[in-house]
Amino acid sequence: MSLERLKAKIIKQLLDKKVLNIKAALETDIKKGEVQLFNERMLLIPSMGFANLHGATRKLFGPSAPAVIRAFGESCGRRVLEVWQNILKVPLDLKLFTDMAPVFCSAAGWCRVVKIDFNLSEGKGEILVKNSFEAEATMKIYGKRDVPQCYFLGDFIKAMINEISGKTCQIEETRCEARGDELCEFQIVLK
Repeated sequence: MSLERLKAKIIKQLLDKKVLNIKAALETDIKKGEVQLFNERMLLIPSMGFANLHGATRKLFGPSAPAVIRAFGESCGRRVLEVWQNILKVPLDLKLFTDMAPVFCSAAGWCRVVKIDFNLSEGKGEILVKNSFEAEATMKIYGKRDVPQCYFLGDFIKAMINEISGKTCQIEETRCEARGDELCEFQIVLK
């Protein structure tokens, strides 16, 4: 089976199981006051909530603030990966991740993945995204920033790559839309 056919089959399976059709998979119980997606309770908050999280942690923790948001992103990345694996019933590898991540990020409204590239023999990778919810929301509230702001998104990606590869991933956002760059760029090193 060709790689493109395998990719199409996986995406079809995700669509059939409503993984990529958030609208079809979303369940609302107004009497209970709950929203569920894949039997997980969800909180629907505006993206500005992340900008508020950035500001609140900055006030409380000063220069350590990004670590709080990164830790949150990392724990969410591990949990989403667990959900993916439970739905797909197949172990994920980096190739499958590179095929699924762009579709997931777009379907979830997080960003549009422009490029994912891994060179496993060199232990390096790069992910380029546009329209990052985190960068956009931060800029709307605080204006243009001096340093990259996609702490949650970066460590969400990092956690997934760590789990999938079985290696330690270091990730650095080198460009960010919140800084005025044309896109957000994450440089990855696997150790």
